[in-house]
Amino acid sequence: MIDPKQRERIKSFIANQYNVNFNEWVVVGIRGGLPNENGIIIQNSNANDEWNDTIIRIKNDTALAYQGTLDAGKKWIDAPMNPKGTFRIGEGLHYFGPGLHDNKPAFRAMSKLFGSRDSNKDGKWNSADLQVTEAYPGEFGVNIHAMYRDGKVYGNSAGCLVLKHFWNSTDWNEFKTSLYKLQKFPVVIVNAERIT
Repeated sequence: MIDPKQRERIKSFIANQYNVNFNEWVVVGIRGGLPNENGIIIQNSNANDEWNDTIIRIKNDTALAYQGTLDAGKKWIDAPMNPKGTFRIGEGLHYFGPGLHDNKPAFRAMSKLFGSRDSNKDGKWNSADLQVTEAYPGEFGVNIHAMYRDGKVYGNSAGCLVLKHFWNSTDWNEFKTSLYKLQKFPVVIVNAERIT
């Protein structure tokens, strides 16, 4: 769970920045931040290949937090699928909806995604990299899904948002079921320093 004051701070920031309301589920990805035992998001180093991000599902006064990643694992940083470099979803408002990932129920982009590609392949996403807006038609591209293997992020994500819960876990099924009822929902990516 997320501390109620932290929840309201996140909601206020997102409502003011992106004009999003929380009468329906909103997914918030906090890059480089994890909740402590009191539900307060604490900023971390956001090192590559670590489960060091938080994916929060918020509706009205309910905020459920899941450990996860918003970034690609080492496997795909070192060997990107795209010759322009591995994609990293940008901070801001995106839209996702029900879809498939590897023929399993998951969530796919319902709008163009913006972000950057690690074009110099140094494992860092910064102003030196290619800033892009990518269209992901059909069932392919950057999705939200469960993890495949324990341990480091490694091959679990090639740029997808991944919950650190297996496909058959109660947490993933609860997350999936609550959002699968919606045709489209907002996903807001925020760097931890903006809300901590």
